[in-house]
Amino acid sequence: MLERLSSLSAYNYLYAALLAFCITYFIMKLRKLKGMMKNDELTMNITEIDKNMVMERCTKMFPIESVSFNGTVFRKGMNVRITTMQKKVFQGEFIGKNDIDVICIVTKEHIIAHEIRKIVEMVSLDETK
Repeated sequence: MLERLSSLSAYNYLYAALLAFCITYFIMKLRKLKGMMKNDELTMNITEIDKNMVMERCTKMFPIESVSFNGTVFRKGMNVRITTMQKKVFQGEFIGKNDIDVICIVTKEHIIAHEIRKIVEMVSLDETK
């Protein structure tokens, strides 16, 4: 076997190295493409009409217009900032609450529904101005 390797020219070694590089490159690109297809986050192009329709559905899904959290009452349309147990902070407009204690907040980019029991802090931004 060593005799066969010693009989190869430098051109053959270079060809094998380039071929191995190309195969590795294509495998890495396929893995990256497969990972992008598996992305959990859904991205959509939302128009103004779609946004109004989504807001209508949110108000139907979260019909209770006020919620009491740590002695403070928050009403529909108030600007609030919530901090979750995971230390994530969301700031937006309070939409409502449903029967299973989930609140809905609309931020500039997202609509967030979160369980009240997993919220550490909820502050009204309307009163701080």
